[in-house]
Amino acid sequence: MGRTLNEIIKALPKSRRVRVVRRYRELQGGLKSIVSDPAVMGGEPVFAGTRIPLAHIAGIIAKGAPLHEIAEDYPELSRADLHFAAIHAKMKRTPKRPREKLRFVRTAATAARSKAPPKKS
Repeated sequence: MGRTLNEIIKALPKSRRVRVVRRYRELQGGLKSIVSDPAVMGGEPVFAGTRIPLAHIAGIIAKGAPLHEIAEDYPELSRADLHFAAIHAKMKRTPKRPREKLRFVRTAATAARSKAPPKKS
């Protein structure tokens, strides 16, 4: 049987434990400020009370924009919202189904058609 989250956190050195607990609380608080409503932005997760998508802000952060610049551009977002978006930007994405490579299959019929002269109309 696996260890609980509390057991894992207690096993960490104190400096790291403090940082992990702080980030965990930011994550929990941030989850409360995200809403997904089909009537707002087609159900895309947005910050509560706004039409600002979480993925948009996380993408800006992932590209290296400083938080203070984002705060200037989006005054509706709190500091906690920006910190949550930063955590979200660092999270591992859900794996998607891999794209299959296209394969071109040539049969005798398609080969004969490609060699035939074009039809005149």
